[in-house]
Amino acid sequence: MSNVIRANASSPAEEWLSMSNRGFECFLEVLLYAASGTEMTPSGKALTDALAELRELNDIAPGTASFDIDELPWESASLEDDVAFLTGIARKAAGTGTWSGLGYEPNMEILIPWLDRFSEMLGEMLPKTE
Repeated sequence: MSNVIRANASSPAEEWLSMSNRGFECFLEVLLYAASGTEMTPSGKALTDALAELRELNDIAPGTASFDIDELPWESASLEDDVAFLTGIARKAAGTGTWSGLGYEPNMEILIPWLDRFSEMLGEMLPKTE
């Protein structure tokens, strides 16, 4: 089984991030490791806590931690800041050496495209401006 991350329930399948259970675990570990030590607002903390819960769920019941980004605990008053926070965490996670404390070296050739797509999906949370 695999886990899927979608922007929302109506996202076409070709836009989904589909990962093996181990890939999903690594993806979340790298994000959470990048977030550790970062100053967070209460809403930023709620978002990282939600990602940590998904990681735990994947440990307990592999293949059942799929989620839609729009279902994370977003605060409408701080949406832009929260999207920027998670996007920044994804960028930090993609940086060389930011994951050195994990105890293993993730395959960044696989992980960076996932982090990039995740950042794009986060951007879809923001209202379109013309």
